[in-house]
Amino acid sequence: MNEWELTEMTSAELINNLQHPQRFDHPVTTFELIETHISWVLLTGPFAYKFRKPVDFGFLDFTTLEKRFDDCLHELRLNRRFSPALYHGLVKIIGTPQAPQRVNVDETEPLDPQALDYGVQMRQFEQPQLLSELELKQQLPEAELLHLATELAGIHARAPADPPDPSLGSVETVRYVMQQNFDQCRPYLELLESDEPDLLQLLNRVEQQYLQRFAAQQDLLQRRQDQGLIRECHGDLHLGNIALVDGRACPFDCIEFNPRYRWLDPLNDLAFLLMDLQLRGHRQLSYRLLNRYLEQSPDYTGAGLLPLYMAYRSMVRAKVSLLGSGEPGLPLPPALRDDLLLHLQLAEQLLQPTPSAKRGRLVLMQGPSGSGKSWLSQQLLEQQPWLRLRSDRLRKQLHQRQPELPRYGDSLNQATYRQLLKDGSSLMAQGFDVIIDAAFLRADQRRPFIELAGQHDWSVNILCCDTNASRLAERIEIRQSSQDPSEATVAVMEQQLQNREPLSEEEAAVSIQIDTDRPEQVEACLRLLSRN
Repeated sequence: MNEWELTEMTSAELINNLQHPQRFDHPVTTFELIETHISWVLLTGPFAYKFRKPVDFGFLDFTTLEKRFDDCLHELRLNRRFSPALYHGLVKIIGTPQAPQRVNVDETEPLDPQALDYGVQMRQFEQPQLLSELELKQQLPEAELLHLATELAGIHARAPADPPDPSLGSVETVRYVMQQNFDQCRPYLELLESDEPDLLQLLNRVEQQYLQRFAAQQDLLQRRQDQGLIRECHGDLHLGNIALVDGRACPFDCIEFNPRYRWLDPLNDLAFLLMDLQLRGHRQLSYRLLNRYLEQSPDYTGAGLLPLYMAYRSMVRAKVSLLGSGEPGLPLPPALRDDLLLHLQLAEQLLQPTPSAKRGRLVLMQGPSGSGKSWLSQQLLEQQPWLRLRSDRLRKQLHQRQPELPRYGDSLNQATYRQLLKDGSSLMAQGFDVIIDAAFLRADQRRPFIELAGQHDWSVNILCCDTNASRLAERIEIRQSSQDPSEATVAVMEQQLQNREPLSEEEAAVSIQIDTDRPEQVEACLRLLSRN
């Protein structure tokens, strides 16, 4: 056994002694050390090395060589799901504390008890490439973030769904981790009450709202677990843990040290990123990202949990701000206080009940294939916080389950509209405004949606998209050579035009006619809906 015992003090000494180019088997540009409360990150130019501090905070324990070794392996396995190019491998430090040497290690090898310590080797990226830094410079890569939403839906779908402990992801565990934020913030704010009474009062208000929201949604949380929707996720997916590397948004630094914080409802994982975007003033982008995610992973029944999950994530960041303030009772630095206040205020806003006077809004896109329905609905998504259901994507998903059915036959058409009605009703009942992007060419397809809106006193508009037949055909031919989810052909469009049924008097009263080749009509439509 190695007689040398690593303590937090000797850990700092070891990392300091490691900062000599001859200790590494690759060129070293310069050394830079980043310290957190649980780790050291040593930057060398081409590579970054992460070493755990030998600390025990209750929610994590790195006090033995074996625990640090195991955690390094967990970090590599978990993070490679998101960004395999960033996580190169396992390293160990050998030699003496005064003259340590870094060597690569085969990850299948057992623990070496003679090692001084273990760490993870990562590809180094520049700190300005963090999305949190890019956002401050108004350079947030929106296209890459939207692509990440697509990737994230796939990662969540493929993630393990069998927690090693049945308590992981349970209602009791969710309640515990959410309540923990308030319990850990309160001692700090109580000691500051004479100087900062408003912060403690705000914390107490948020906690009461959280308790009410949690109680109201406890049954839904339980159904999520009963349906096997808990997955091994990232757990800490905010802009500060995503870097733009080689033109791709690469998440890193997922929570490997405690499974309680990564075995989650996938919407809880996504909620961290949505919250961070909204906190920074990117509410529209957060909805576009949510729409992109749900198009790939149509988990509409759980969407109503997002305000609770996002408030929880905002409270996590509030807690991190306080824990970074030093000893309890010390005055809060202005920047830290501002950050804390913003997160508490956002949590309070998210937990506010929906005003009873707010009318839900339902928009039905209507028109044949190629008429610009999806394009126009995308313009709406750019301007306002809608959730959109697309018949093209749903039809494709249903056809994959029943490939024997004709893609545009009556059976699959009926199944598509039934599911759109079910999902749209669920989303609107949860307080979201909804766009249904489908052809809606027949009265019996439109009627159930209009009746549903009438039953719940939701406002409804039908956006009737059209243009001349030759332009419809041209668009369809262009679309077939792209990645568009619609698989309608010119023949399908011609059949649609033959079978199209006119709007009733009631439908016409709530319709807006738009030639999508006429920009002035498109602009007028967007302005009208933005006022409603």
